[in-house]
Amino acid sequence: MSEFSEMLESYVTTKEVNKYQMAKYLSIDRSSLHKIIQGQRNAPSKDLVKRMGKYLELSPYETSELLELYSISLVSPERYYRRKSVHSFLSSFHAQPLKIEMPGFQKSDFQIQDK
Repeated sequence: MSEFSEMLESYVTTKEVNKYQMAKYLSIDRSSLHKIIQGQRNAPSKDLVKRMGKYLELSPYETSELLELYSISLVSPERYYRRKSVHSFLSSFHAQPLKIEMPGFQKSDFQIQDK
């Protein structure tokens, strides 16, 4: 069982959600929802996970946490966190190159002087 399915099961249990009604709201069959909650199957999309959060009336933080655990469940935790750190590193660079001020030149700087 993945951390995603554990957290989802925790929310469903805590909020005493009717799984049949939830499956109907999500437009999936009850057995598919049950398999997702039990960790036997991954949720098919992030959109479905967002709709689960909406149905469960999760806070924005709880929803983002559930979405992150969903992303982790798609790949291994090591791979997910490695990708996240690379993304963070690349995001730390400025989107626009820094402007470097050049010393001011005058026309006389480029004229050839006769000796």
